[in-house]
Amino acid sequence: MISYGISHKGYVRQENQDAFINMDINIGPLQNIYIVADGMGGHQGGAMASRLAVDTVLETVRKSQEQVVSVFHQSMDKANKAIFEKSLNDGSLFGMGTTTDIVTVEGNMCHVAHIGDSRVYAVKTDQMVQLTKDHSYVQGLLDAGAITHEEAYRHPNKNRITKALGVDKTIEPDFKEYKIKKDWEYILLCSDGLTNMLRDDEILFFIHKDGTLEDRVDTMLRKALDLGGTDNITIVLIKLSGGGLA
Repeated sequence: MISYGISHKGYVRQENQDAFINMDINIGPLQNIYIVADGMGGHQGGAMASRLAVDTVLETVRKSQEQVVSVFHQSMDKANKAIFEKSLNDGSLFGMGTTTDIVTVEGNMCHVAHIGDSRVYAVKTDQMVQLTKDHSYVQGLLDAGAITHEEAYRHPNKNRITKALGVDKTIEPDFKEYKIKKDWEYILLCSDGLTNMLRDDEILFFIHKDGTLEDRVDTMLRKALDLGGTDNITIVLIKLSGGGLA
């Protein structure tokens, strides 16, 4: 199993408030770990929140002796506490927060921890399967049947999220595990800077283009930038061994 990650501030934002990590090697009790965090909170706050989330998760995992589910719970709780307390102690950072997605592949299982509207997908030859559900205002409208998916894609409030690390003293992230199917070829983590620029079918097309893993990720990034690059863009693409493990 190999991975490649990249992040770009885009053409509109003054700084990159995203952070990511892709580690294909053992870390603590985990065989691998992949994280994407998309910060928010004005100048400095967003970048601080996303980096603090990634660093706290990694530190927690390195020190833990627990199984993956407990590790993910501990990591999210400690990252939330670190960001929340930092924002209380520094007025310039008040209100900062971050989306966070954590993935690890253990045998034929994919474990996912999620909060916010960054996304994790399972990628097949002909389909993208979204493994996370956005914690967002627009997702609430979709769930209620008030808007269509096309309206959601173009909605003016699509960046309004309802959950994030560091905003509240306590959090309720999503923790899920999936058996990896034989037709899973890749796992994709990305911030909304990618999915706001490219639709799922376009992402699928670029993932399956000829070239190395790096070529495919770089092509996706370039295309998102060509379409405006209105937000920070972060992509982590994991190629599963043998195109699926189960």
